[in-house]
Amino acid sequence: MVVDLTSEKMLEAVGEVIAKLWMQTVNIIPNLAVAVVIVIIGYLIAHLFKHITIRILQGIKLDAWIEEQNLAAVLGGQKISVIMGIIVKIWVFAVFLAEAVGFIHLKVIKETITYIVILIPKLLVAVLAFIVGLLAARFVRNLIEATTYEIRRPVAIAVEFIIVLFAGVFALSLVFEQQSINTIIELIKIFIAPFIVAFAIALAVMFAIVVTLEFQDELRAFARQFRSGTSRKKR
Repeated sequence: MVVDLTSEKMLEAVGEVIAKLWMQTVNIIPNLAVAVVIVIIGYLIAHLFKHITIRILQGIKLDAWIEEQNLAAVLGGQKISVIMGIIVKIWVFAVFLAEAVGFIHLKVIKETITYIVILIPKLLVAVLAFIVGLLAARFVRNLIEATTYEIRRPVAIAVEFIIVLFAGVFALSLVFEQQSINTIIELIKIFIAPFIVAFAIALAVMFAIVVTLEFQDELRAFARQFRSGTSRKKR
């Protein structure tokens, strides 16, 4: 008799759990359906914004300007209008994704998607900042290489490297916490700073050699005048 009562209570408890799960599932399904609809609409609108952005940038001849300035190689052959279109698409989609998260009542999924939604804008801004840094670095390099200095190419490469390095650190600072950035900067100081110092020394030596070769006639004339003036004083 006792066993029958215990079994009956266990069955009731299991039935209650199943009933609660079923009610939760019934309540979740409409919200999930709304979230899915929002995501689909968001994707379509984001795709539309991508094409609008590409058309606008192509209309103002941004791709042509990048080609004229010999900056296309920095982007790996990709058009800046397409890259910007993709960034805008992801950004708009993230807005709709954030709205869809509000209809999801599954804690783990909601927290994961929320974290991704918060991270997406930071990543996009960081990518955009790094792309601007790459373009600026190559533009400055092209300006230096267009000069008539003998050592223009190594100087141009060094300047480009430094600008890209700072752009990379700045981009990372937009994504990670300040403590992580300080760690990255320390690693840069440890591993890259010696190469920069060595390159600066080599650059200074090359500059001295170039100056010497460029003004060797003037230096010889000055040396002769100095010697003749010294010999006259001795007499």
